[in-house]
Amino acid sequence: MNDARNDHEAGLRFPVRGHHPIVEMMSFAETRGIVDFTTAATSIRHPCSRFISAFRYFTSDMCNGFGLNTDQSVDEYVQYLEEKQWSTSYVHFRPQYTWILNANETAVDVDNFLCNEQWDEGIHRIESVLGIEETDTRRLCNHRGLGSSSNHYKQNQHEKCKDLKPETREAIQRYYALDYCLFGYDLLPPNEDEVCIGTDTNAESMTKRFHKCQEKLKMRGL
Repeated sequence: MNDARNDHEAGLRFPVRGHHPIVEMMSFAETRGIVDFTTAATSIRHPCSRFISAFRYFTSDMCNGFGLNTDQSVDEYVQYLEEKQWSTSYVHFRPQYTWILNANETAVDVDNFLCNEQWDEGIHRIESVLGIEETDTRRLCNHRGLGSSSNHYKQNQHEKCKDLKPETREAIQRYYALDYCLFGYDLLPPNEDEVCIGTDTNAESMTKRFHKCQEKLKMRGL
């Protein structure tokens, strides 16, 4: 973290806080000396569950200054986005695949994918990649709001994708079609005992999958 802060102060990278795609995270990689030994990892989540979580975040007391109507429902907000052709400035609603592509958007630049639905498995897997000792994942879950033991997860249990109107789910599926395809998600969120796509993928295999998904969706007119 100190290196990251120093690089930011030197004008070599974006701030430590905030939301940044891999392209921004790897800015001036040669100058910073991180080309050969950086291990990139990202967390992914079922698009519909992620959307609901982000919506609840923006309509909570914590974020009441962001301009969303706290009285509206997910269905109403999706209808609004459909009318505006999904032109929202909130990065929380941005498709996940856009965060992991290279500068010309032709290849995936992240090797390690941690699924929100199988969070503990992902944490242990990245620990193994980094060669560090096991961490208490319960503490990480509760601190970052991830995993089934977190307060954030429990607060969103009452609202599920299956509870949304069919037209709402269909709109979400259209907008995030590439996320669904690339990360192997079915229309409804997976169970905790299912296998995360990150257990058997890397940047090279995900790049191939990305191109296949592009072709598949193009044929479907999406």
